[in-house]
Amino acid sequence: MGLSLIIGGLVLAGTGLFYWIFGPNQTTVVKHESHNQYNEIEKYYQFLAHDKLKLSIDSVKWKTIIEIYQKYSSNYQEFVKKIKEKITGFHKEDHSGWGGKLDDSDINILIKVLFDNFHIINNSFLTNSTHGWKIVTNTIGSYLQIEIK
Repeated sequence: MGLSLIIGGLVLAGTGLFYWIFGPNQTTVVKHESHNQYNEIEKYYQFLAHDKLKLSIDSVKWKTIIEIYQKYSSNYQEFVKKIKEKITGFHKEDHSGWGGKLDDSDINILIKVLFDNFHIINNSFLTNSTHGWKIVTNTIGSYLQIEIK
């Protein structure tokens, strides 16, 4: 009986290995354009922490956001409405894992972080406008990080 269990286990392992090596390859491309993807919203799973959100914006869109902020800096609700119009069509990458998804509340958090930290983000953009950069926070908006490539 013990020998038949060992042989059965080896056959099962061999079959699995054979399928893994020669089976169909169903990998998907993650980035559809380039490594420095602009105008994109990303969500990443974080183990034992709130998921990470990233927003990358090209210089043309950023100039539009500056104009919106200057016009609606005293009216947060109108700012949110106008920014949503601009970033709703951004490419979305969802790496949040099983059961998670990039949704409207995540976009609202990104907009709130953008509004609350506008001057810091704008200063960073002005000094690094030719490099790839992303606004990074988590799903509760508890911090701001600017990723410069």
